[in-house]
Amino acid sequence: MSNTHESNNAHAVGHDENRPNIVPDTGGEPVTGQAGHEPAVAYQRHGGLVWLIFGAADGNLFDETLLDTLHAALTRFVADPTSHLAILCGKGDDFSRGAAPEELGTLYNSDAARPLCETLQASPKPVVALLRGAVLGTALEIALACSYRLAVGPVRMGFPEIHLGLPPGAGATVRLPRLIDNLDRSARLLLSGASINATVAMRWGLLDHRLSRDDQDEIEAVLHNLPAHGRETAMNRPSPAGALADMAAWPVRHMAQQAIRTVLSEPDAATADALERQHYRQCEESTERHTIAAHWQTEVIAAQRPLNGVALPVIDRIVLLGGHDIDASLVLPEVVRTETVATCIAEAARSTIIVVDQDPICPEQIEKLDQSLPTDQPLLVLRPETESPLIGNARLIDIALSGGHPRRVAMLGPSESEDQPHLAPAVAALRALGLPCLHLQQRQPLGAILIDATTDTLIRTAAAIGTNRGLHRAWRAVGPAVALQQLRPDTDSSPATPPLPWKRLVYLALLNNALRCLAGEWNLARHPDDLDLLLIEGFNLDVTQGGILRQSLIEPETCLRDITNLAQRYGEPWRPAKLWQRIERGTADGR
Repeated sequence: MSNTHESNNAHAVGHDENRPNIVPDTGGEPVTGQAGHEPAVAYQRHGGLVWLIFGAADGNLFDETLLDTLHAALTRFVADPTSHLAILCGKGDDFSRGAAPEELGTLYNSDAARPLCETLQASPKPVVALLRGAVLGTALEIALACSYRLAVGPVRMGFPEIHLGLPPGAGATVRLPRLIDNLDRSARLLLSGASINATVAMRWGLLDHRLSRDDQDEIEAVLHNLPAHGRETAMNRPSPAGALADMAAWPVRHMAQQAIRTVLSEPDAATADALERQHYRQCEESTERHTIAAHWQTEVIAAQRPLNGVALPVIDRIVLLGGHDIDASLVLPEVVRTETVATCIAEAARSTIIVVDQDPICPEQIEKLDQSLPTDQPLLVLRPETESPLIGNARLIDIALSGGHPRRVAMLGPSESEDQPHLAPAVAALRALGLPCLHLQQRQPLGAILIDATTDTLIRTAAAIGTNRGLHRAWRAVGPAVALQQLRPDTDSSPATPPLPWKRLVYLALLNNALRCLAGEWNLARHPDDLDLLLIEGFNLDVTQGGILRQSLIEPETCLRDITNLAQRYGEPWRPAKLWQRIERGTADGR
């Protein structure tokens, strides 16, 4: 059976032969192969209008077969003199969730969508992307190459492949800033991996029109007017004016982010496109991307660890009281910002969850809000990690924020993680707001305890050695992005030298104290990966190295030997964590 199916039956896409439906009825037309797994494209003609309807498993995931089939259907449309306008849409609730993950970076990559995107870009006839649901990664690359983008119902659009250590590879880094004429917004969307909804996409100019699902007159008017609008391809437009100074706020932590910044910085479209090709290949061939992907998976697992497989709910609307440090511009749900409790109460009925930043909001206001909300309305209160916890009813979830470089990390204590009925929506809201989420064993300031213990270890070691020369520099190179304020200035001229380089000592001090935070000793953290997540996201350790606890498993004998020698020389601050015994046994058993 051919993957591309042609239909001349107007009733397959409309109520009558002159009025096409926004959502084509493909129920009677095959959009998969005989086995039910082979992706395919339905080619449906209605006068001069052609519908290209693609379908595949799990949200229309793109693999090379589907891309090739869609490319062949598009080539046929371009060559047909009787067809004048094509509408590209996915079957089902999503346009497409992007690339098939099992092929990403191996058989399939984003670069494989280039031939299709280039044909779309060069088409002498307009192609309209009709978007709904998820439009992610490769799917958004394809939509950007189309002549126009229309949304039907809710959509979420983004480039999550940055979480896998890959930049876009089919021209999106070049097309996006030229389509929306804004470098800063393009940088935030490409570098963050976050998604935007239809409201934001319309405001940015990424969507040309929003349609209601059943408004036939609207779609007919839009389709009839689109060809008359004229068309200038994104590749022919000049680079947006203005410097990239705003991008300095985005830390470059790995190759894919650097690739995106390099391409965005190039004003000439052809040169930028060549750079995107080059950098994509470099990122794809780098082993670094596997570490980045593993770190992202760690963040996802850490957030959902106590949920026991319960799916996170969809957060449609968040009311944010305070939250000055939270950038909600790329949050998929609608975010209503307010400074008053009265507005929170008024908006509660139309919102999924209420989030309060305790920093600018006083406890009396929080208590008033807590007492005024319906019993089934989740309430999240964000507070600095070092402040005392709030006491609320079963609705209130108290969340401590740690770190801040590059991101703050939300940490839930055991009562919030295990006894609260609103845990799943709380985690979903935190994730929607861009906050990594950890669940702790005890209600203790994990980040502060770990950093203070490490600082104390290094200060006492420097005092015993008789010098701290080079320690500040080593701390900045390896350790968290916080100052060792208790150390005297790094200017002494003592001839004494540490037994190991300060960079190694900082690493070992962090590692040993992190292991102490786990079960069997301080019992603060649930999993070693959680500590690595806190250090990387909250305190800016190098994400490309995969975290110090994960690194330690590469050379556990060497780490333990060095820590044991330091304990013999400098005493209690270097006492090996109890967990080393288990690591040592596992190494001996070949695990």
